[in-house]
Amino acid sequence: MIDCPGQAGSGGVEHRGPIAFRTAWPAAAAPALFATLARQAFKDEKRVAEKRARALQRFKTCRLIKISELPDGTTKIEITARGKTLLLRYKFDDMKLPPIEPWDKKWRIVLYDLPKRYQIASQALSKKLHELGAYQLQKSVWVSPVEFYKELEFICAIFGIPNDYIQYFTSPEIPNEKTLRVFFGLA
Repeated sequence: MIDCPGQAGSGGVEHRGPIAFRTAWPAAAAPALFATLARQAFKDEKRVAEKRARALQRFKTCRLIKISELPDGTTKIEITARGKTLLLRYKFDDMKLPPIEPWDKKWRIVLYDLPKRYQIASQALSKKLHELGAYQLQKSVWVSPVEFYKELEFICAIFGIPNDYIQYFTSPEIPNEKTLRVFFGLA
């Protein structure tokens, strides 16, 4: 129970178990307190708006967005090609395999054998498949219980790996299945 200034009640004491909290305010302090809180709230809104404006200006300077004024007075903000590339990169950095919902009892397997000229891309692909949460069965063989073909295509496009060198298929059985089930929490 909280007593507001100017109201009759329990004298401004709220009881919660063995501890009592004083909650009443002096009547003269309430308007000043309200005014102070209101000023602070407006300052915070102004600061947020200023931060947003600075961020937009930075994005515009870096040519990540294009800002234009429309005839009706509204502002249009478009993401440029450079901004989309950066956005995809950030999505790439945050990629994870989809959650294992009801498992369909199929394993997704990726095999790849890249020529020497793609050695760096091969290492990057292995690292990314590990980050995604796939299981490395052999050096260039990765397994997952969930569909991730779209993610694999995107990764290959980022690293410039032609699809000719990548094999993706599903299988109802796989060697070391018990180990894989434990790894993916399907045991």
